[in-house]
This record gives sequence, structure tokens and C-alpha cells, in this order.
Amino acid sequence: MLEFVILAVFLYIIYSALSGNDDKKDEKRWPYLMEQERSILELSKTTKRPDLRTSLKKMANMMRKQRKDARKNEKLAKILDIKEAAVKKEYYQNSQQREMNHMHQTILNLEQKTRNLEREKWTWY
Repeated sequence: MLEFVILAVFLYIIYSALSGNDDKKDEKRWPYLMEQERSILELSKTTKRPDLRTSLKKMANMMRKQRKDARKNEKLAKILDIKEAAVKKEYYQNSQQREMNHMHQTILNLEQKTRNLEREKWTWY
């Protein structure tokens, strides 16, 4: 019985080492899609609505299956490359917009501080 448990643990370690390598390769090829998949899984864990939770899990599993199939099918891999480029472009545009919003907010804060200082200056006289 103990030998069976040791053999099962040994096979599990080998399997996890071999399957994890594919995820690392996918991470290098499609980093933004992998991040999107992880964020969908995180969202499914944090949401309180059960119907939304199951649909998000299905969506993440579908993405994972697409990646698994794309490892063997070059045509599907090209489609995922196109999706990766679109997600990367959207991520880049969103980050630019976030930076612009942050800069705009900083300018507004500085203008408000300047007005407050001018107001204080006039109240001293």
C-alpha cells in the first residue's frame, strides 16, 4: 500500500513538472492572454453571483483549452497570436489613457493648491 502511494506521488510530480513547462512556454508566447485568463479566474473567485461565477469559470476553461489545442494546431496558434496582438494593443492604449488621466488630475490638484495659496495670501492683508 505504501509503495502505491509513493508511486502515485512520484507520477504526480513528473506530470506536474511536464505540464507546467507548457504553461511557461505559453506565458512567453501569449503573456497578455494568460494574464487575462488569470484575471477572469480571480474575478470568478471573488464574485458573489453564482451564475456569473460559473460562466466566468467556463470562459477561463475555454481559453485554457484553446491554448492547449493551439500547441498542436498551427492555424489556431496564429489566431491566438492575432488575439494576443489585439489584447496587447488594448492594454497599451488603456495604460496610456490611465497615465493621461493621472497627469490631468495632477495638474488639476496643482491648480487647486495654487488657488488656495493665492487666497491665503490675500487673507493675510
